[in-house]
Amino acid sequence: MASKSTKSMEETISLAITLIGVLVVGILMVFVVRIQRGLVGVILAVAAALLLLYWMRELRKTVKEEWLPGAPSSKAEWTYDLVDRGAEIAVIAEVPGPEDQIAVKIIDQTLEIKGGHNFYRQIKLPEDVEGAETTYHNGVLQVILKRKQRLT
Repeated sequence: MASKSTKSMEETISLAITLIGVLVVGILMVFVVRIQRGLVGVILAVAAALLLLYWMRELRKTVKEEWLPGAPSSKAEWTYDLVDRGAEIAVIAEVPGPEDQIAVKIIDQTLEIKGGHNFYRQIKLPEDVEGAETTYHNGVLQVILKRKQRLT
């Protein structure tokens, strides 16, 4: 979930791009229709307006992806390693920081990881675990999970 300030900045930029686009489309249509009267002028004005609307959409997408802080990372690109070490399981993953924003929770058989820039992921664990030791260094999170002792 994006923060309120990022969301309001995104909405403001989107509104500004839309208003500028509408203004430019209106001016462009007036000039094209005045220069080339009749059906040809209308067709040229509509074509120019569609092209301008396409570029407005691309500009809005670029601003959202590249310039706004805190844009969430794509979930499809995130990978992690789950290493079986016998009595424990290690989870190693890249997580955006800073370190004070990193949080790890175990709920049932799910490991929840929160990080900076609205980062949130869940990892389904292969079995019940108890306790977790975490280390975070240079963007790499390592979580050591102890396997629950089975009573036989």
